Amino acid sequence: MTLDVERKQRQLQVFTASGLTGLSMGSLAGALREFGRGDWIAIEGSFDRALLGGWMIGLLVFGVAFTTLYLIGARLRPGEREAVGDELERFLSRQAAVFAFVVAFVTAVIFTAIPAASSLSGRGVALFIVAVAAGALVVARRSTA
Repeated sequence: MTLDVERKQRQLQVFTASGLTGLSMGSLAGALREFGRGDWIAIEGSFDRALLGGWMIGLLVFGVAFTTLYLIGARLRPGEREAVGDELERFLSRQAAVFAFVVAFVTAVIFTAIPAASSLSGRGVALFIVAVAAGALVVARRSTA
């Protein structure tokens, strides 16, 4: 049973990191696309479609990874659930959450300090902050693993 629990814990790590990375990359592509619609970057044609594809693929990876995690969790026996729950608790540690919050907050403060920030798309700024926060959570998780 120990090897099976270790395998499930490894799956938890891989799917969680993959899902959050997909969310981060997809949000970054979406933010760049939103910024490209404004005056900052002029994107058109194939680059715009590539960013749209990146946004869609990132969200798809996020959705598939977290749906898979849900299905794995639904099939666990009580003993496995407790062991895997310990891994999830370690992933969602207070230190990782505080790190992700601080990085996202600093990013938001930097955006407010940009003189031309008022001309940026609000959706683009929000997507960029989501990308930074999800990426920071992945980085914090990798540092505790």
